Amino acid sequence: YMGDDDVDQYLYKFVSAKPYQESLSRADKSALLNEGTLYVADFSKRKWISLDVSKNPVLKESGLNQAAVSMDTRRAAALVK
Repeated sequence: YMGDDDVDQYLYKFVSAKPYQESLSRADKSALLNEGTLYVADFSKRKWISLDVSKNPVLKESGLNQAAVSMDTRRAAALVK
């Protein structure tokens, strides 16, 4: 989990598309961060909201692409909450 310690704070989690295995090499462990889904917590609804543009209609309609979501995660989180 990652936190955001500024005004309009959010809590994030990243779920890798591939499972972690202790036997993976260091490079393969790092590669686990290349594919997956980033989520933002919505405590009022007690759920995680995907920040994947292809899966979240609010982000899709906003005109943001996935690179913009990755660069300005707080803005994307504010849009979907």
